Amino acid sequence: MTTMDAIALVPPCDSLQERAISTALSGLAATTRRVYESRIRAWLRWRDGTTALDRESVKRYLRALELAGCSAQVRNQALAALKKLAGEAADLGWIAQEQAAQIERIKGKKTAGVRVGRWLNEQQTVALLAAPDPTTAIGRRDRCLLALLVGCGLRRAEAVALTTDQLVTRDGRMLIRNLVGKGGRVRSVSVPGWAAQLIAEWIEETKQCTDQQHG
Repeated sequence: MTTMDAIALVPPCDSLQERAISTALSGLAATTRRVYESRIRAWLRWRDGTTALDRESVKRYLRALELAGCSAQVRNQALAALKKLAGEAADLGWIAQEQAAQIERIKGKKTAGVRVGRWLNEQQTVALLAAPDPTTAIGRRDRCLLALLVGCGLRRAEAVALTTDQLVTRDGRMLIRNLVGKGGRVRSVSVPGWAAQLIAEWIEETKQCTDQQHG
């Protein structure tokens, strides 16, 4: 065993470890930060303070996740999180830069063309959209939110942060403009007709309520 190998096997002090984790998570979108921290904490529990952060241990951990039945998406998330951690750990002197570079070269599993996670079928989607009670204000509000989530594919954080100023009409179709998503990326989203109707009805209802309050 080389001197560098021996150093790598020494568990870092808690403060150094937490500094590396904190720096690795900084600058990430809130959802990504939660996922990455969860994956890093899971690796720390598996590591149990004795396993080095190096290429072979990361590959063993990914194999352990696979044997435990974890999806390719989960394994890729774990790998991405550990790559971030390794880069910061190297900068802080926890591991050698060469070890971080070796971890960075580990390839993730391809998931192109494969739906990951839990997806609703057509009947389940129809049932979900019909669940809110349209005779109540809360039910109509919930239908509007579901239209944004299901019809427009918005994330929860995107839906609750949306303002009416972002809703515009172009060539007879409703669009959501300047939508800030994951990683700060900005995009525009076309709203399907049925969803646009629910959204427009809710906006009109809230506008009338506001006018009455100020009348």
